[in-house]
Amino acid sequence: MGSDQRSQRLQQFEPSYRICRRSVQGREDPERHPHGCQKKALEKYVKDFHRRFPDVRIVGHNELAAKACPSFDVQKWLKEIGINQ
Repeated sequence: MGSDQRSQRLQQFEPSYRICRRSVQGREDPERHPHGCQKKALEKYVKDFHRRFPDVRIVGHNELAAKACPSFDVQKWLKEIGINQ
């Protein structure tokens, strides 16, 4: 997929908010899941975001593009934390 096609595909999700998680070493490891404080902070942020914008669909980057991130099933995780979309 060329960059123009990718841009057009992502435009359907605008406006959008993006969350980027980096590893401690500054390199993203697609096999690492958020853990400890990262996981708690992400859950708190996403629950608050969903409370304020209940009609907005929350997705992982890997649902929009051929990417490994965020290295976990966002839809499954949302259900685990009590968000049903």
